[in-house]
Amino acid sequence: QALEEGVRHFYLTFDVDAANTTDDGQLQLQGRLLALRLTELLSLMVPGFYHYLRNNISFTLVTPPKLMRAYEEVARALYLQSYVLDAWLLDLRACSDRWDIRYLDYWKLMSGVRVAGGVGNV
Repeated sequence: QALEEGVRHFYLTFDVDAANTTDDGQLQLQGRLLALRLTELLSLMVPGFYHYLRNNISFTLVTPPKLMRAYEEVARALYLQSYVLDAWLLDLRACSDRWDIRYLDYWKLMSGVRVAGGVGNV
């Protein structure tokens, strides 16, 4: 329905409450679930004859720090459907200490992925 309304840029986000868990298995599952949902939605575009819009559709992944590993799952799901991830954003809204030095490591990781061509912008 969003495509029919003219939306061409999609933000892929995670539930912030679900990202606050400390269980690594749960965190990994969150990335896989988003990738599966994304694959399902993109596969619906072919029967709906929206495939002609493929070159005009863009995606931004917004990840909280604990879900940084979800990038791989989501990027792979997009790649397998012949899409690319245009931007990757770090979501610090739910973080208690936004100036924590560990976040610098996340930015370095994101910058490395951008330099390697895995994402257009960070």
